[in-house]
Amino acid sequence: MEQTVRICPQCGAHVIGVTAYCPRCDHPLADAETYRPVTAPGPGEETAAAAAVLPGAAALEQTSRQQAALPRPPANNFEDGYTAALPPQLIGITQAPQQMPAFRPIPPAPYTPPPLGPNATLSLAPQPYPSNYYLQQRTQAYRQAGYSLRSQSPYQVTLDFGKPLGVVGWLVALVSGIGLLWYLVLLVTSGFSRDPVYLIVERDGTLTEDGAGAAHVRRQRARAGRRWGFAGVVIFFAGLVGFALMVLGGVYAVQNYRAELEAAYPTVSLFSTSQPSDLLLDEARVQQAEQGVVIYSVIFALASLTLFSGLALTVVGYLHHAALRVSVPPCQNTCERKAGRDEPFS
Repeated sequence: MEQTVRICPQCGAHVIGVTAYCPRCDHPLADAETYRPVTAPGPGEETAAAAAVLPGAAALEQTSRQQAALPRPPANNFEDGYTAALPPQLIGITQAPQQMPAFRPIPPAPYTPPPLGPNATLSLAPQPYPSNYYLQQRTQAYRQAGYSLRSQSPYQVTLDFGKPLGVVGWLVALVSGIGLLWYLVLLVTSGFSRDPVYLIVERDGTLTEDGAGAAHVRRQRARAGRRWGFAGVVIFFAGLVGFALMVLGGVYAVQNYRAELEAAYPTVSLFSTSQPSDLLLDEARVQQAEQGVVIYSVIFALASLTLFSGLALTVVGYLHHAALRVSVPPCQNTCERKAGRDEPFS
């Protein structure tokens, strides 16, 4: 029984059988070239079969015999029953050598990394380290401001700083009471620990300052406390003016409407008088005086609350600013100035 042999267009393997894909490279064989191998003739029929199949078959037969006499390399491991090497006689009889498909290399395995290019080779070259002169300057500035050194390396420094109030701050906190409570809130939110600051020089020379104790962070928080104190002063003076106006208004009302107020509130000693009054009082004016006292009490309470709220906010803002302010100079260009390779910062 004759079998059809298909030539894989991907790798050139001769595939025998009904499989749909090449066993060597898994390429589909739908459009592959096919041919039917001719059975090798007997000893007496070689010349006639060759002449009937192809002109010049004798010369091709002699060439194939010479090739068969040469030593053959060992077969590859991936050759099996479908891709086994064909006899040399079939190659010379079935088709001419110039009609054989060109050899195609087997594609590389998947996920094969490409070779390193010139840019990748250059990136592996050692880079010079930046200068740490600016790091030393910033460290000295922090140390002069009262920071404590926690750890130090050539390109990284860690310091910390607490929340000192000073003598005046402690006096304000203890006298006001609300200031002492706010200072305790600051200590609780920070975990009763000192604020750290991390100074790091990057590989490109950029100096980075980070942490709760960094100068720009403490400066922003101190400015927030100063803004609170300014708002507290404004509220305090507004409440003070309102409180003074309410006091003056109350004195005027007591002096001019004492009889109506005494009739409306006979148990209040502020409105009573030692001299008996023979005046006839209007009932409507007595009711107005009674309602006026209620309204006056509400407005007076609001003015007093505004006065004390402004005072408390002023104290809190002052202590917040005093606890978080630092004397470290600001970092130039937001701490992203790059150090020179051969010269320090000026």
